[in-house]
Amino acid sequence: MNGLIKKYWRKNYMNKYVFYLILILLSMNFFSACKSKKKLAAPITNKDKTVVAKTDTYAADKLLRTTLTNWQYFSAKAEIDYDDGNKSISVGANFRMLKDSLLWVSVNIFGIEGRRILINKDSLVFMDKLHKEYMVYYSKDIVKLIGMELTVGQIQNIILAKPLFALTLFELLKNTESEISIQDNSHEKFILNHHYQKQFLTLDKTYIKDRTTSNYATVLYNNYSNVNNHNFPYKSDITAFHGKNTSKINIVFEKPDFETSVTFPFSIPPSYDRK
Repeated sequence: MNGLIKKYWRKNYMNKYVFYLILILLSMNFFSACKSKKKLAAPITNKDKTVVAKTDTYAADKLLRTTLTNWQYFSAKAEIDYDDGNKSISVGANFRMLKDSLLWVSVNIFGIEGRRILINKDSLVFMDKLHKEYMVYYSKDIVKLIGMELTVGQIQNIILAKPLFALTLFELLKNTESEISIQDNSHEKFILNHHYQKQFLTLDKTYIKDRTTSNYATVLYNNYSNVNNHNFPYKSDITAFHGKNTSKINIVFEKPDFETSVTFPFSIPPSYDRK
């Protein structure tokens, strides 16, 4: 049985050294993006091509800040399905997070752990338990691999359906009775939109568009429920369009917990080979 599982990991996990990046960064690795401090001159407009009033911007900003509920620990189980048209993969995963500091993920197939990942402020460590190998990526290496710079906190925000960047960087795109849309237009390489359902102040859709290509990605958050006073989406559907190819990741969470403290076991045996 163990031999079959090893064969499954080798054969089906695409490039095993980049799959975890697709998993954790939710198919954002096709962007050649880097954060820029330069604000673009183009004004943010709504569908009627009129600039949103400053008073509406202030009201929306004040309202959205109420969604940023504080937390320290998070843990959950998840079922993850990946499909790029050529390969289809289903795995189980366990997530543990310490706010803005640590993201720990254990990935399993048929109930047997095959991968363990730890992301901290400076590096990402990837351990292949089945083949007794491990890799270390430092921040500069991750930027080269995925084409953009993301902090631990920003990756956590993607998982928890929070704005990717600070709200101060966004401008109001639309504010209606049912929806609030905000846009970060400050990046030279991409545009980022967040769309909120106003009644429950839930982030229902994130849209990222590469300025220089036709590449874009959407993240749809569904099945919200109150978990320890946090609005949490039990289901996330990520679709990345890159050229003529489409990749999809569907994540269904189980047993999310914002209250219980967790540990982050990550000890690499000396017999493991570093790749």
